[in-house]
Amino acid sequence: MSKFDWNELKLFLVCANAITAAKVSSRFTPLIERRIRALERSLGCRLFDRSGAGMRLTTDGMALLQKVERMDSEFQSIRQCFTPQEELSGQLRISVSGWLESHVLTPALLRFRYSQPQIQVNMLNHCSSSDLVRRKVDVVIQTRQFNTPELIGRKLMRLDYAVYGQTHYLQETPPISAGGHRHTLMMLTGVDSEPAHIQWLDNQFAHASRELLTENPEALLQWCRSGMGLALLPVAVANKHRELLPVPLSSAPPAVSVWASYHADSRDSPHLLALLDTARRQGPSPQ
Repeated sequence: MSKFDWNELKLFLVCANAITAAKVSSRFTPLIERRIRALERSLGCRLFDRSGAGMRLTTDGMALLQKVERMDSEFQSIRQCFTPQEELSGQLRISVSGWLESHVLTPALLRFRYSQPQIQVNMLNHCSSSDLVRRKVDVVIQTRQFNTPELIGRKLMRLDYAVYGQTHYLQETPPISAGGHRHTLMMLTGVDSEPAHIQWLDNQFAHASRELLTENPEALLQWCRSGMGLALLPVAVANKHRELLPVPLSSAPPAVSVWASYHADSRDSPHLLALLDTARRQGPSPQ
């Protein structure tokens, strides 16, 4: 491992995140392919499987990705800590919605506003990768990655989930058996729902009634707090409400990673770095 540097690892990080977001990607450009193969020779292992279907991370590649993500996160944190903290000004356009907007990121945004009061924060909803490429928004924070070469994805935190019920609801209804028979399952639909969660709920609550569906995460939370049924909620959100209790189940729902996506040209933006560092330190662990 004598002839590679942090820039090569950053290139690997960008390529690996793009492929992870797309599951399978087309081949790299010849220049990037030469640099990645040189890195593989330096490490003595293959980082990507190359086939006619495209590119996939190998086991060694996935292991390296986890390490480089931690290195990148620590590098950004160190740079932020030891950069003179002059008061910034200007505008920062942030796209965030669902649980992240109304609950999870609120403490981080409050802290950011307190530390940088001259920055005007403009909150937007459900912006796309094309909005980032065309610079209509500065950063998109969501639970999905974009598969766009011009964009960088940085993992901010991990959200754990559990099924919750209101205290009186759980006392007045039958014990929750396999399949959720005789219980009401309230579900989140639309752009803020997670496909992996819908599949998990289908397996765990195949016999529960589902008359209450909503595209509004806040409505789902209030329904659950009112004792209208069971709901899958982020632990970080539900734990703030004493009347909500987690339901013991045979398996845990999938955790969800929260990603910040931004244009590669903005990687050194002091506004963006200040926000991401605040969000990373305020939120749950990204691991």
